[in-house]
Amino acid sequence: MVAPRAQSWIKNGATWLIPALVILASFLCPLSGHATLFDWDAAYGTWTAGAPAVGATATQAYDINGDGINDVTISISNSASNPTTGGNKFQWVGGYPTVDNTSLTGGLSPAQNALQLEVNQGNPNGVTVTITFTTSVTNASFTLFDIDKGAGTFIDEISNITGLTSGSAVVAPISVTGSSANLVTGSGTNFLITGTAANASTAGGGNATITFGTTAVKSISFTWKNTDAGLGSQFIALHDIGFTPLPEVGSSLAAIALCGGVAGFGFIQKRRRGKK
Repeated sequence: MVAPRAQSWIKNGATWLIPALVILASFLCPLSGHATLFDWDAAYGTWTAGAPAVGATATQAYDINGDGINDVTISISNSASNPTTGGNKFQWVGGYPTVDNTSLTGGLSPAQNALQLEVNQGNPNGVTVTITFTTSVTNASFTLFDIDKGAGTFIDEISNITGLTSGSAVVAPISVTGSSANLVTGSGTNFLITGTAANASTAGGGNATITFGTTAVKSISFTWKNTDAGLGSQFIALHDIGFTPLPEVGSSLAAIALCGGVAGFGFIQKRRRGKK
């Protein structure tokens, strides 16, 4: 037989223990994540990885919630087929890639930071940007600024817009929406965004928004190139990235166990209180 004092302690303990477990479970029990924004205006929003030479890749990882674990990694890969000699030798503009809100702003007011890519010349085979998430995500979406055209100098083209699942299956965006200075053609994994007219660097006419919807992806990539024979100076910018992280298997199982425990504990206490 449990002593009366012990019975009182158990009863009082249950009074505070159940609410405490419920509060904890409220954070762990949902099996879907919360909408998250990779924001270039946040303290982590920098680019210190440098400019990748032809055939090289520059990579930077970001901890967006300050827990010491990287959540997003961005890589910029320069095609090994871009020219390295001659008049159209590939060259980055000094200081680029960089994060700022003074070059390309997508028409936003007030202006917001974005990852700016600018080359002096020689980008016929493209620079590929890859966004990799630590866990699979849904609702991945982002906007590119200033996809446009300068006659005899550059035609911005965005191609190979695809995602990869955690099992390395290739998936397509559900939508690609352009603006007045560019044209979206194709569908599925063959979407193509092509600059068709000039756009002021601070205007939104060159914007294009890419969305993957409910499809779960582990990474997203696109290739930016110059299809004008002049192979002159060109630039675009990658704005903020929205996504919803999916819970990892381990955390999901822990949440299920905790939620089940809370429910079971509450049921037992209810039965006990119901006894005469």
